[in-house]
Amino acid sequence: MNPIVVFQEHGEILAYWCERRYLKETVICFDRHLDLKKIPSQQVLRLLAVKNDPLAIRSLNRDIPFRDDDMFAYGLDNFVYAAITLNYINRFIWVVPELHSISTRDLAIILWDQLSLIPDHGNEIIETFCRSSFSAKANIKNVSIEITTLSRLPYITNISNSHIDIDLDFFCNPIGDLEHTAEDLVQTLVKMGVHRQVESITYSISSGFLPSQYRYLADAITNLLDRNIDLRSIGRKHASRSLGIIATGKNIEDQILDELWTDELRILGASGWSLRALLEARMGKLSASTSSYYTARLAGDRATWAAYVIGMEFLKRGDYATAESWFQEASIEIIDTIQSHALIMHTLCLCRSRKMEIALKRARVCFLRIPMCIQAYKLGAIAAESLCVKDCSDWCQAQIKNLKLISQQ
Repeated sequence: MNPIVVFQEHGEILAYWCERRYLKETVICFDRHLDLKKIPSQQVLRLLAVKNDPLAIRSLNRDIPFRDDDMFAYGLDNFVYAAITLNYINRFIWVVPELHSISTRDLAIILWDQLSLIPDHGNEIIETFCRSSFSAKANIKNVSIEITTLSRLPYITNISNSHIDIDLDFFCNPIGDLEHTAEDLVQTLVKMGVHRQVESITYSISSGFLPSQYRYLADAITNLLDRNIDLRSIGRKHASRSLGIIATGKNIEDQILDELWTDELRILGASGWSLRALLEARMGKLSASTSSYYTARLAGDRATWAAYVIGMEFLKRGDYATAESWFQEASIEIIDTIQSHALIMHTLCLCRSRKMEIALKRARVCFLRIPMCIQAYKLGAIAAESLCVKDCSDWCQAQIKNLKLISQQ
């Protein structure tokens, strides 16, 4: 048996799929995250130009997960979209954790929520969205995206030639509790007769999604499968402690921030300033956060994530006018799901500030770019009713009803 290839971070697997000459393959992926954010068209062109060159694909993988510039084409949060674009896969089965029983209706809602903020693909998803007894699924660029759980996986059909990929954060929730065991997963795969199809494992430790004490899970899985590990990457250190704090939602004080800046962030330049701005915003230090944000921008990072978090903090304080400006800053481009949600939040702030004409215009942008997002139609209806535009209000209400029927069928 071939060894199981192990990566530090999930985006590294794209070059491996290129190396293995994947073409319209079925991938079963155990993961807590979908990793299906959109990639800008200019970066898609860069990927297509080297689609058969593993080394070139690897060189386009983002070095820092939160880098927000045009240096790299993809990363750990959107490599599945890259694989779809490169025609490596035509079916992606996303197996999500299930600590407590999840109904297929719940699965449909999870998938809808995950896909609803992907811009410019909403109409195809709406048209293909459906739920079965064991999963929910929809298409993106004619590729099937299906969600299920470990307990339901044996009932999924046509997977005898699939490739199995495991992100170890599947096992562990954000606060560090295990929700599955290696034994549970392997036993299920053995019963299904697909255990030999496990090809790859990802640690996801340096990105903050898996506490380092669970690194042993890779060894546990490979031992249970009587396989060896082929460690393909030594990984890159990129603020794992800071990312872990963000992932778990922990509160920090000034001393910890100073340590993070000295130990992790300062060396990262513009991206480090961007992450510092985000941490400062979560600490309520909005003046310092704003300063760090603009430092990041001047140094070349878009700092979208930071702008979004700053906006959310002002929104929590009821300062809608200031929050509005930050959400507008974060939604200048609509590619990432954070930018899509910033567009929604910008529309919300406009409504709360009673700027209804502008709010309706922004809502119409939402209808066009992210047509799955029910909240956009709710805000559009509020603005239209306030402006006495009855036809628009009625249309928004009809869209809300229709989308709820599809997403919760």
